[in-house]
Amino acid sequence: MRAILSACLLPVTLIAAPLSAQSAAPAAALPDASKGDLTASIDLGAEFSAMQGYVFTQTLYTIAPGTGRALHSHKDFPEIVRILAGTLTQNRAGEPPRAYGPGSTIVTSGGVSHEWANLGKEPVVFIATAIRRAPLK
Repeated sequence: MRAILSACLLPVTLIAAPLSAQSAAPAAALPDASKGDLTASIDLGAEFSAMQGYVFTQTLYTIAPGTGRALHSHKDFPEIVRILAGTLTQNRAGEPPRAYGPGSTIVTSGGVSHEWANLGKEPVVFIATAIRRAPLK
């Protein structure tokens, strides 16, 4: 736990090392790891009338080695990810794959499409903070 808290306090460091074609497996070929544990949610419509139907969320993810999330879009779904442990590999449309380690922050917005995977041997732990459409009741 102390290591996770220490990682939160580190200055933002972006580890952007292009991966060789051999080590970059498409996330679509890996088991899906897109489910996290929702830690907090705020109804933005209750705070700002123009934000009716949207929530502000924080989700904690632990991604097992050899799992990932297939290509998806962040249209109307801005997200900030902070890597706490492990190395997450991201393939962003039009860019070479990049590896992000502890202390890295990834910002995804504006309709960007990407996929990600844990290609390492240790779990990846990250917190995702996002604005998303509220679930239908």
